[in-house]
Amino acid sequence: MPDELSELIDSPVERLHVEYKSWLDLAQPKTRADLARHIAAISNFGGGKIVFGIADDGQSCGPAPAGFELTHDTVVSITKRYLDPAVHCDVRWIQSKLGVDHPIVIVPSHGATPICAKANGPELKGKIEGIVAGAYYLRKPGPESAPIVTAADWRDIIRRCALHDRSTILAALSAALSTENADTSSANPRHLLEQWAASANADYLRRAGEGEYAAPIRDCRIQLSYVVETESPEEQPSSQFLNILREVAGEVDQHVASGWSLFYVFGAEPFAPRWDMDSSAPAEEFMQSSLIDATRTIGFDLWRISQTGLATAIREFWEDTPDFGFSPRVALNPRMMTRMLRELVWHAAIFAGRFAGPVRVHFRCEWRGLKGRRLVVPNAIPFRTRPAEVDTVVTETTWAAGALRTDIAEVVYRLGGKLARALDWDGLSAAGIAAEMPRWKQL
Repeated sequence: MPDELSELIDSPVERLHVEYKSWLDLAQPKTRADLARHIAAISNFGGGKIVFGIADDGQSCGPAPAGFELTHDTVVSITKRYLDPAVHCDVRWIQSKLGVDHPIVIVPSHGATPICAKANGPELKGKIEGIVAGAYYLRKPGPESAPIVTAADWRDIIRRCALHDRSTILAALSAALSTENADTSSANPRHLLEQWAASANADYLRRAGEGEYAAPIRDCRIQLSYVVETESPEEQPSSQFLNILREVAGEVDQHVASGWSLFYVFGAEPFAPRWDMDSSAPAEEFMQSSLIDATRTIGFDLWRISQTGLATAIREFWEDTPDFGFSPRVALNPRMMTRMLRELVWHAAIFAGRFAGPVRVHFRCEWRGLKGRRLVVPNAIPFRTRPAEVDTVVTETTWAAGALRTDIAEVVYRLGGKLARALDWDGLSAAGIAAEMPRWKQL
């Protein structure tokens, strides 16, 4: 399965949200204090990653030395000692193309309050090393993890704190918002979303051309789209838009681990997102990333997101690729389907929170190339279901923006129910999706 974390190892580029470290002795107090400072700074920056075993020049440092150990418990003990509130990070070991295993610490964004150092690092020759109690740290150009010293440093942190609280308020008020009374005029958000999806699909087919791919991407693909409806027209600022998309994607990763996220913001060419234009799209200018490349074996994605709240992602059925061991057009893994939908809903919920007056989010999901597919979960009891008889399924639903976080299981059920029925599956339910949700944080 492809994994965006692999890009951090195989194409290392140190950025503000990514810190690279060689193999360090985590038993040393100064090293632990340094790691706590980086975690605090990255969390206050909006989240990011710390990659071990990569030198400053981007070269691998080779296999981890004997005795090196970095686990979730290691990071928990460090953040509990030095940070308030403690940051709950994840740790994943990823193998590089060179066959070397590297640990990556996945640092979430701060919540309603920024992260503060609560204890000093060790004192050497009368100087406190690593981290200083009472200090707030932030990622700064260099990149480095340095104390906050100016009002400008606080601006984005305060905004994220406010957005965190506002999401809670929106959820409490969501009962007052209608999810059923969508406008039926030609300019309504659902109509715009259909146009948006169609223009992206046409661009996908154009880019695919007549090339030979490891999966039948021209006939079999999935397109998941949404639009944020606001009280009045709004746009995210152009100068901050890429960083906003990176922060949103990073927060989604805290809730669902999909391996290769729908709207992952690549840092390396040729997949790094860039501004693009399409005269046939409702939002003519948008940020777009395309992974359509005949040399790949999996991950033929295209996504585009506009400043006005339109988003769509197109990808092949992973089940059709050589990585999964099935023949094309024969399988659909329902666990992958529900996980992908949950990722879509989380992305919509978090991105909607970036707008001052989000009211509703309209979703549109389309599966093409279904006919003949059966439900398959590897290493599980086979489904006693018939293959799909229809080739295309389109589902739509509208939901109060403030209720998305609390109603994710129900929204996923609404979006996936029609597809489940097309595959002769009556086992999909909101309760079942809710029960499965805790496992979605693991690959």
